[in-house]
Amino acid sequence: MDSAAAGGGLISIPFLIFLGLPPQVAIGTDRFGTLGQILSALYEFGKAKKILWRYVLPFSILGLFGSVIGANILLSIDPKVLEKTIGIILILVLPFIFLKQDLGVHRRTVSVFKKFGGFIIYFVIMIYNGILGAGAGPISLYNAMFFFGFTIVES
Repeated sequence: MDSAAAGGGLISIPFLIFLGLPPQVAIGTDRFGTLGQILSALYEFGKAKKILWRYVLPFSILGLFGSVIGANILLSIDPKVLEKTIGIILILVLPFIFLKQDLGVHRRTVSVFKKFGGFIIYFVIMIYNGILGAGAGPISLYNAMFFFGFTIVES
């Protein structure tokens, strides 16, 4: 599910917490588990020539720094507070899955200013991704389609 449309953490993180893992451990386990999914999806999307390579370096740099910042924030949060806020955050990010259903059907040309805003928003999403991760995929897809004009597959 995560490779095709993102949002796998919306299911796996609450499930791991339900199984009794502390929130930080559940999130870390989910993030580590996504590594295999990301590598296999990268291989398949690369083989199908669906990767826009000129965006890989800036997205990777922003993702690396944003995720490190987010992970440090995650490790400093009280687990009891985190557990309660996860449910609220999941409800808040859920609408991004259903926003603008026709977005990403066709590639669009966007302004440099809009792309700059998209990079800033992507960095913030990556900080959130480092903190929780659940729902960051659909938000990232929406960001790439709206601010960069990508199709859903390119996103």
